Amino acid sequence: GEVLEPEDFWERFKHMTGEEPLYFCEFVQGLIIDAGSKGSFARLINHSCEPSAILRHWSVKGMRQVVVTMLRDARAGEEVTVAYR
Repeated sequence: GEVLEPEDFWERFKHMTGEEPLYFCEFVQGLIIDAGSKGSFARLINHSCEPSAILRHWSVKGMRQVVVTMLRDARAGEEVTVAYR
């Protein structure tokens, strides 16, 4: 997804109609991911109090990247989840 500063997020959000799906996630304070148009499968990750994965923030060649890292081996067909904290 696209990493947004809070001001950019609010500007984009106020122009939404309410008809489109929302794929926003505040990853760390002050960094919001908009996976609506540029997102991967990760935008479908749901919350769990017992998550199977975590999100990590990396910098690759000066670009912000978010990486999904599994906390344990997953069974075939198991949903990938993170804790929205």
